[in-house]
Amino acid sequence: MNEVIAPKKQKSSKRKLRGTWSVVPAPHSELPNGRELTAYVDYETWEASRWAWEFLRRNKEFQKACDSLPQEREDRILKLKKLIRNYGLTQFKHWKEEYGSGRDNQPIFDGVRIRANLKEDPMDLSDIPPLEKGQALILLEILPCLDDLELLQKRMTFAYKQLEERLRKYAEKNKLEKPVSRKPKINKSEDLIAHLRILDLRGQAKEDRLNPAERFKTVYPSEDKELDAHTKVQREKDRFKTARRLSSKDYLTLALI
Repeated sequence: MNEVIAPKKQKSSKRKLRGTWSVVPAPHSELPNGRELTAYVDYETWEASRWAWEFLRRNKEFQKACDSLPQEREDRILKLKKLIRNYGLTQFKHWKEEYGSGRDNQPIFDGVRIRANLKEDPMDLSDIPPLEKGQALILLEILPCLDDLELLQKRMTFAYKQLEERLRKYAEKNKLEKPVSRKPKINKSEDLIAHLRILDLRGQAKEDRLNPAERFKTVYPSEDKELDAHTKVQREKDRFKTARRLSSKDYLTLALI
């Protein structure tokens, strides 16, 4: 079960209370060692969010953030909120937790949060915290789009272009790489499971870790027969880079496919 941060009920007052927070611990399990494909049960049927979670839980920074959460309640809650936001989740789930078999304990990746008011009375937004760095708030008039959904599409496109321009200016000002449209080049289950296994093989303790050529042979036995030792090492290195990117950035793209 996910570790859920849920507000306890408070007595009603004129001002809307945010509530106090309780933390419920969750059970853990270990990752496979990457040597046997059979350890990844039914991977051929995994849905997009399952692939996203499997890559994220192999992210070393995410693992470190989960393992270093403070025990003191208030500090823990603050760290949890930051961790959830940084990794695109709607609630905390420890990296050692399996994907889950039910909706309640499966990870939910939070790409966009939407509030829409279609009632006569204004909606109170006082519970929305101040925008933090990297967040954007978009206000759209959607009722005029009832007669023409193309108008909604145009407004969304305009918002997209505005945000894109702001990102480009930010990157230019801070001397960062120019933003581009990027999609994972791999989306077949056989490709994805191979990259997961590379991460798991690399994640073993030194005394148990295979060398690069052995890792390549373990994951790509059919290719291994046709390559020399140097090429095997280089290909394992290149595919590890792709796998690491999937665990650090591209998992969110997988989640939204």
